[in-house]
Amino acid sequence: MKLIKTEDDKKKFEELKNMKPRSLVSLSKKKELYAWVKSKTPKLQDGKHKLSTMVYWILHDIDDFPQCKYAKPGETCELGLGMVYSGDVRNCRDGYVGACSRKCVKMKTENLEKRKKTCLEKYGVDNVFKTDEYKKRFKEWLDERGVVNPFQLESVKEKSNKTRKERYGYEYTMQSPEKRKLASDNYLKKTGYTHQYKNPEIRAKIKRVLDSKTDEENEKSILQRSKTIRGKFYDRMCGCETVPVFSREEFLDIDGHERRLRSFRWRCTKCGDEFESQINYNNMKRFKNPARCLKCYPLISDGTSNNERTFDDFVSSCYSGGILTSDRTLLHPYEVDIYIPEKKLAFEYDGLFWHNSINRPDNYHLEKTERCEERGVQLIHVFEDEWLNKRPIVESRVKNLFGVYDKTVYARKCSVVEVDSKTSRAFQEENHLQGSVSAKVSLGLECDGELISLMTFGKSRFSKKYDWELLRFCNKLGYHVPGAASRLLKHFERQHHGESLVSYADRRWSTGNLYRRLGFSLDHKSRPNYFYQKGQMRYSRVVFQKHKLKDVLKVFDPAQTEVENMMNNGYYRIFDCGNLVFTKTIE
Repeated sequence: MKLIKTEDDKKKFEELKNMKPRSLVSLSKKKELYAWVKSKTPKLQDGKHKLSTMVYWILHDIDDFPQCKYAKPGETCELGLGMVYSGDVRNCRDGYVGACSRKCVKMKTENLEKRKKTCLEKYGVDNVFKTDEYKKRFKEWLDERGVVNPFQLESVKEKSNKTRKERYGYEYTMQSPEKRKLASDNYLKKTGYTHQYKNPEIRAKIKRVLDSKTDEENEKSILQRSKTIRGKFYDRMCGCETVPVFSREEFLDIDGHERRLRSFRWRCTKCGDEFESQINYNNMKRFKNPARCLKCYPLISDGTSNNERTFDDFVSSCYSGGILTSDRTLLHPYEVDIYIPEKKLAFEYDGLFWHNSINRPDNYHLEKTERCEERGVQLIHVFEDEWLNKRPIVESRVKNLFGVYDKTVYARKCSVVEVDSKTSRAFQEENHLQGSVSAKVSLGLECDGELISLMTFGKSRFSKKYDWELLRFCNKLGYHVPGAASRLLKHFERQHHGESLVSYADRRWSTGNLYRRLGFSLDHKSRPNYFYQKGQMRYSRVVFQKHKLKDVLKVFDPAQTEVENMMNNGYYRIFDCGNLVFTKTIE
């Protein structure tokens, strides 16, 4: 057998084999056996596979993902889903279903013919969707939702985009170079042309349609379409940080070629100044600002801001080894500001304006982080306001990543003390990047009468199923206190036996290793959180909940959503990487 090599492996295998199906639910409680199962299935330790899959692999001596039986040897299956199974087994006894997906099974020739034959016998057509009854029901379904096509529904669009993103890595299939080449090759085989518009028959058909209309009809159709598109673009401009001073009619009346060369008058909502600028069409089509205020966002020759330069210089001063700046080798074709291959460490300086939801997708930061994790690299995201307003804390945390400290004090040489609320808040503001938060219990370590470490606890803020939440842990800036977290947590646990504890690790800065050393287990990964950005400041979304907006915004429309109202006032969302949620039962 491939997986069973030693006598200890044989004993563990027999123990696992003799367990009843229901007993597998409690397998995680048998720490030695559970650890052995995980060690024998390294390819399933990515957080995406169930325990039943690991057990099935061991019981059936599988060391790699089995091949889809409908895929040809050495080739991907017809649907482009790949040769291997993307999901888990149904359960640890029955195993895999035998194919990548139900669609793959349906596409098999024999199954297609069988389905067609059955449909012909029952309905008189080769596909049930061609029946009058189905067409009638489908039209009624569309009429209820007020659409002509199901893809006009936002829910259908989002689901379709998500499926394509997971399956192919692109929201739209034809964004993939491989798919475009495949489509071109297939069309070439069928017609002898690489594209339909190179086909003389298609070109002749288009010409016949155009010739059948008068010049006035063609001109009117083109002008109407152009105005509709440009009208939508103009409306989007009004939601940007730079808004047009010129009228909508003036914009629509300009010819397509001429408007690319003409400058317009704009007003910056940040500083209030007016300026002239041409329209940045690429940005406009991607919902970005069509013009740029050079007073608020000046151009720099290498595309790097002054603040980003100072951050790069600081990181370089902390490490004397090889540092790559503006690197594209790690996440090609995307750029990483700083990459240190020897340390498996990377940094991103995220300017608030250029990284808000107008200029970046919502999952942009998370996607970069996860792609780095797949390569064994930790990516640190530093927001612009953190570097400007809390620079000493950021510098201290960056130094810690390189093992650079001003002073080292061991926790065993310190005394544990209860810290009053006022001192606790002040210490958090000075030493924690997220600032202070109210806590019921604040424990600290003192050395020679000086507070050098702090851990706070309170009732769980976001989930009622946990008794306590570990809210904050931080050391004094420049201090390295080995064993501080462990000692403070044990002191708390002595008074709270049998109770549950939850805590959250910010994925922009942490991989959760400290929590694992403290005995916590990863419960799940939360979705990215968002803040509101205006200028060089970030604001908590809690302050701008919709029922509070009428009191905090200058312009408020109750018919609009929270996000729309915020954008009307110059606030834009900016997303982080989400949290790692860790839990622990105090024993």
